[in-house]
Amino acid sequence: MRVTEKLVNSPEEEGVTLEYIRLTKDFEEIKEYVRHKGDTLTGYRQTKEKVSVRIEDVLYFETVDGLVFAYTVDSVYEIKGRLYQVEEKLNNHLCRNACKRT
Repeated sequence: MRVTEKLVNSPEEEGVTLEYIRLTKDFEEIKEYVRHKGDTLTGYRQTKEKVSVRIEDVLYFETVDGLVFAYTVDSVYEIKGRLYQVEEKLNNHLCRNACKRT
């Protein structure tokens, strides 16, 4: 498969072009990855400091006593709201327990 790169001058010019004969599962996954790359959730450290947490950095979510926590490699963040609300924001990028990606 051919890969073409082009250096641009500003973030507004950044983008990805997919060229395909038909939209296969592989291309669909690439499209969804690019579309959601850099998406963030608002999280709170134990000190109550508000931070942006990149979704791709989250390893898993956990609920304890009605609170939602996002775990990264080196931190834990409280996410305001309910787990179903986090699921809605993440669309199909979150699955509960052991699930298969389709």
